[in-house]
Amino acid sequence: SASAVNNLALVHRSLGERERATALYREALVLYRRSVGAEHQSTATVASNLALLLRDSSVATQPAAEGATEEDGELGGRGWTGESSADGATRGGGGGGRGGGEDGVAGGGLANGGGGAAGDALQEARSLLEGAILTRRRLMGETHPE
Repeated sequence: SASAVNNLALVHRSLGERERATALYREALVLYRRSVGAEHQSTATVASNLALLLRDSSVATQPAAEGATEEDGELGGRGWTGESSADGATRGGGGGGRGGGEDGVAGGGLANGGGGAAGDALQEARSLLEGAILTRRRLMGETHPE
């Protein structure tokens, strides 16, 4: 099931196996979009998990921006720091949303702008998280804490 695939991705990420975790998050995102649609809380959660992994992987491969702090984050200062299991248990943050490839999942990052693969992954992460914000606002309203 999509939930089990997401949870397995969480384990691989915890083990430091980023490539395997990325593939599993992408698979879970496709499964959720096919089964419950793009405008569902679980879909947004998995998209957020993928975005955070892409962000963390990109940050690990490029130097910190001048004057940036950990609290600023790499995605417009939103400070996204956690990931969630498909059952809604959050480990430090939230988000999720849309992508750009088959079933809305971008394959290897967006081809927008410079920065190479790390920059592309950050662009994809930003797109996923911005989509999550829109989805969650539509589903839960502007004032919901999630």
